[in-house]
Amino acid sequence: MSDIFKMAKVQPEAYKAMAALDTYNKISELDKLHREMIKIRVSQINSCAYCLNIHTLDARQYG
Repeated sequence: MSDIFKMAKVQPEAYKAMAALDTYNKISELDKLHREMIKIRVSQINSCAYCLNIHTLDARQYG
């Protein structure tokens, strides 16, 4: 049994908006560490342990 929320399937429009924001962030002037720090905070707010783990690992790679 999988407890992972499949946002693209359940809320496709919200997923598209989130993906668009992520695409914009990649071309913004923010460095990679700051982008990951934002993702960590969003993961905390959303109580997503999986996302929090992934973004914390990525942030550690960036310093």
